[in-house]
Amino acid sequence: YRKNLLDNGSFQLTQRRNNLLDAVSYVYTTAAFFFYDRWACVLGAGVTATIAGATSLSKTAPTKRMSYMDVTSVITPQVVTVYQRVLNARQYEAKTLTLSALVDVPAAVLSAGAVQAVVSLNYGTGGTPAATVTLGTYTISTSGEQIIDLQVSMPTSVDLAEYGTNGNDYIQVAFSYFLVQSVPVKFGYMQLEEGSAPSPFELLTYAEELERCAPHFQCSYSQSQKIGAVTALGQERFQAGGTD
Repeated sequence: YRKNLLDNGSFQLTQRRNNLLDAVSYVYTTAAFFFYDRWACVLGAGVTATIAGATSLSKTAPTKRMSYMDVTSVITPQVVTVYQRVLNARQYEAKTLTLSALVDVPAAVLSAGAVQAVVSLNYGTGGTPAATVTLGTYTISTSGEQIIDLQVSMPTSVDLAEYGTNGNDYIQVAFSYFLVQSVPVKFGYMQLEEGSAPSPFELLTYAEELERCAPHFQCSYSQSQKIGAVTALGQERFQAGGTD
C-alpha cells in the first residue's frame, strides 16, 4: 500500500532534460512528450510549448511551488492533455480510488472551453472491453486556485481473462483543457489513493521522488545536453543524481 499511487505527484523531477527545474526551460514542438518524470503531454500540430517551473503564491501547497506549461505559440484553438498512468490496474479492482489535486485555472482558459480531470481504466492489449473505460470526470467550472476531489469505483472482473495478456493494463489520470497563449494552467500536487476521502498532500523530498521514478528512468544525452542534439549517447543508462 502506498498513499499516492502516482509517481512524481508534486512534479519535482524532469525527464530527459536538465534537472534544474526552476532555472531551465525547453521548447517542445513534437506531438507528444514527457515533461515531468512520469507525466506525459499531448499537443496538437502547430504548437510550441515552453516547459518551466514556477513559484506560486499558493497558501495550500506545502512548498508554495506549482508547475506549469507555458504555451508560447498556438496556431488554432485546441486541447492539450496531461496524463500519467498507474500500471497493473487489476490489483485495484473493486476498490474506491480518490483523485485530489491542486490546480490554478485562469479565467481566460475557462472562457476557451472546459477544463476536465478524467480517471479511466484500460484493460490492456487483448483485454475486454478493448476500449478505454471512463471511471469518472471532474469538470472545473470556476477560475483560480482550487483543490479538486474525485472519487471513482474500480469495476470487479468476472474473470481475470478480461485483462490483457501482456500485463499492460493501467489506470490513467488525465487533465485536458484548451491552450491559451501565455496563460498557463498551473498544477501543484496530484494524488490518486485508495479510499473515499483525500488525505493531506504528500510532500516527498527530491531524493524520495527520484527513488520512485528510478525504475522508469531514461538518459539518452549527457546531463547538460538538450534534447534534439546530434551528440546523443546512443544508449539508455541510469545516471545517479540526474534526471535527464
